Amino acid sequence: MFTRYLYNDDEVKITLIENMLNQKNLEQCYYWIYEFYQSKDVNKTWDLLYKIYYDFYALKNPKFLKKIQLKQKKFNNEKNIECILWIIKNLFKLKKNYELFLLRVYYSSRNKSIINIDDYDENKFKTSDKNQKKLIISIEKKDKESISYYLKKTVNKENTIKLLNKILNTKIKIISNNNIYSHLLFTIINSFKIKSKQKIFYRTIDKNEINKILLTDNINCIENKNYLNARIDKWINDSPENFQIIFPNPQKQIKFVLKQNKKEIEKALSNLWRDKDLITKNEKKSLLYFGSIMSEIIDEIDNPYKMLKNKRKYGISDNISCFKLKRDSLNLNEIYWYKWEYYAYKNLIWKNRFDKYDIVVDDEKKLIKFKNVNEYEKFYEQYNYEPDEQSIEVQEKSIKKFKKINLTQWLNNIFVNKCKKNIRIKINY
Repeated sequence: MFTRYLYNDDEVKITLIENMLNQKNLEQCYYWIYEFYQSKDVNKTWDLLYKIYYDFYALKNPKFLKKIQLKQKKFNNEKNIECILWIIKNLFKLKKNYELFLLRVYYSSRNKSIINIDDYDENKFKTSDKNQKKLIISIEKKDKESISYYLKKTVNKENTIKLLNKILNTKIKIISNNNIYSHLLFTIINSFKIKSKQKIFYRTIDKNEINKILLTDNINCIENKNYLNARIDKWINDSPENFQIIFPNPQKQIKFVLKQNKKEIEKALSNLWRDKDLITKNEKKSLLYFGSIMSEIIDEIDNPYKMLKNKRKYGISDNISCFKLKRDSLNLNEIYWYKWEYYAYKNLIWKNRFDKYDIVVDDEKKLIKFKNVNEYEKFYEQYNYEPDEQSIEVQEKSIKKFKKINLTQWLNNIFVNKCKKNIRIKINY
């Protein structure tokens, strides 16, 4: 449930979607997709990207699907976060609508249209399944709500795709993700549209954008070379004039510091502060700046208490109560303050961290127990984030109370084309 910086994972997902659709802050969208990506199996991130695309962008941008597939293929080969950020950056500016979203999450489970099965022409398409017959009639009538309803009832039947291929006179290619229903729904509804020949110019991702995202990582991850290079680049770029004259190979020198333990860095820093008045004027600014780098390394490496304060750049949206959330059935404050380890263990990043030690997962008491005291101390030296001791400002970034809002209001806050259906039920996403 809890992500790397102890946000609720379902709320990260919906906050990302809201920020993308609002099209106000791209950097925040990068932050949320990276938070999700770092906390889950990577396949979950790709499933989410496809889901967002189908729900809000596919009908306006059908050609973009191939771009997502190409980026996924490239990612599978290179494991480069640029592929994911590229998709976010380009979706952020594309035209959007919520038609498929409502068909999938709302109308697919409630159908008020009367489909007369006597209208079915057995000579056209052969099937004995009543729901498939009603799906075919719905497609012929272009009744979108009925299509979403009967497609959901038949999507898992073996011959449904073959039938759709015949009806639509196409060859549907199922891609390797968990959005088969969304893909089929999009394919059917998109077949009703006049195909656009409009050219789209895509935006590229530059190194600075990638570095900013990598810098949201925990500095403890010294094995993360991409993160370290981004961090070092920033330090060097922010350095005072003549810094690289005093430190002719700053990358190598900073990496050397990063490999030292806390006591060694503190000793070197203490000597620097002690002798700062003896340093010549030309060298002083550069040496004191290098000292600030060492101080930052000490602060971030060995003080997990400050992790949430330093790394929680944004708070989740307080406009998402229209969705079914995990917090609805939990005492969020209690589990965040006192049982965060148990709920963090449910996400891959924390499971991997805990599983390095000899632990027992107590499902009854909702606790993670260490069998060895030394291992317990070693773990908390690195990950004792102490969420209950954080400032109200830091805590509120994930456990704030939400405004009361229904799905119609949520959509109408985002889209110019207003939703007229008053949807009061909470929606799963």
